[in-house]
Amino acid sequence: MNRIGNSFKPLNVSIFPNSKLGVCKPAGPFNAGTFLNNKACSAQLGNLSDFLETEGRVITELIAQGQFDQDVANAYRTRYFAPRRLAAREILQRGLDRGELKKEMDIELSIDFIFTPLFYRMLVTGDEIDSDFIKNVVVCILEGIKV
Repeated sequence: MNRIGNSFKPLNVSIFPNSKLGVCKPAGPFNAGTFLNNKACSAQLGNLSDFLETEGRVITELIAQGQFDQDVANAYRTRYFAPRRLAAREILQRGLDRGELKKEMDIELSIDFIFTPLFYRMLVTGDEIDSDFIKNVVVCILEGIKV
């Protein structure tokens, strides 16, 4: 919801079909380079950075409204977040398959570790989220899960 004075103005959920919110480019081929230097991983990091720069404010508004409107929360989770988690899962699984990541790692928890600092900045601090920050987050996470 958008706060206007002492009242709330609901967001229009119909923005989903007209927005990039549902667009998540596929992870792509995994046959070149090490895990972090892989073109698919680098492409996803760039896609995420570009997306947050253009749609980040909409995401914060949708998350806020999702606290009061279950339809908005469900649309956000299925149209925006689920495709991005799937892309991250595919990349991490490929790193596991190639023996570059620890066998005992928890893929879902690792994805949470990657996304949490982004959402913390987006929702709490308001600090910049650029491609360097995103890459630094991923590198820090990978230090803990790589072989």
